[in-house]
Amino acid sequence: MTFEVKDWWGLDVTAVYEALAHHRASTRSYVLAPIPNASQDDDYTKQYVTRIEEEAERHGIGFIVAEDPQ
Repeated sequence: MTFEVKDWWGLDVTAVYEALAHHRASTRSYVLAPIPNASQDDDYTKQYVTRIEEEAERHGIGFIVAEDPQ
């Protein structure tokens, strides 16, 4: 298993493609994305995250969202 970890400011759909590249060394890859609680109810954030989720699903990449990654 591998994890592509991005902070909130570095998160975009390219994280999915970076996780996809991990398949050379693993059988399962994930994108781990911390999203601040204050941003989770914002419509823009919801659309942004939905776009990433859809791309991850299309490529068979897991997508994990956490308020605090620790």
